Amino acid sequence: MGWLFFLLFLVVVLRIAVTVKPSLRRPLLIGCYIVLAGILLYMFFLFGGCSGNPTRAYSGNFPGIYILILVAVAALSIGTYYFVVVSKYKKTTYYQITHNGYFKMRGDDGLRGEYQAYTNLSYLEDSGCRFLFNVYLPTNHGETTEADIILFTKLGLVVIESKNYSGWIFGSEQQANWTQTLPQGRRTQKNRFYNPLWQNHAHILAIANILGWLPPMYSVVAFADGCE
Repeated sequence: MGWLFFLLFLVVVLRIAVTVKPSLRRPLLIGCYIVLAGILLYMFFLFGGCSGNPTRAYSGNFPGIYILILVAVAALSIGTYYFVVVSKYKKTTYYQITHNGYFKMRGDDGLRGEYQAYTNLSYLEDSGCRFLFNVYLPTNHGETTEADIILFTKLGLVVIESKNYSGWIFGSEQQANWTQTLPQGRRTQKNRFYNPLWQNHAHILAIANILGWLPPMYSVVAFADGCE
């Protein structure tokens, strides 16, 4: 049962690593790596790694040790994934402006669609373009409307409405509502949503109302790769 307690220990450590301050997170995980590496070396020597007797590695409580090794490798993989992927994400302009955590972004379809749109256009930052995300704009009706992405370029503003939808999308510029069709076995599920072209046009009008004039602005509606 020792490996069960070890698994519980790893779960607790990883949970703490997610909740502690960023300044303490790296030392904590590095310390866990060192402990795990020491345990792996201990098991290697203890179970015949350098004894010259290969059969010794298969004696005793080998199944439990095997699971323990797998858990340790999994923990190391999770830690590596966290440092490489999440650390890279935190260096992006999207994170620095929105402060949306990596796992929050991955778990939200809307946020994930915005981030995918940003990653496809992030190369424009090298030429001086700048991004704003989730901009709430006042309207003439006393309400607010949210622009997903505003891209500042030398040629004007590009207002991007991100739709991270899947399935088939049906609609035209003249229709007030578009339709998303999702296959469900032999049937289909249909969901209606407001015309994103009209929605983005409202964003452009709100920006023009704030500025007091109409600069060059371009409307872009970006759908995810999972729809047709």
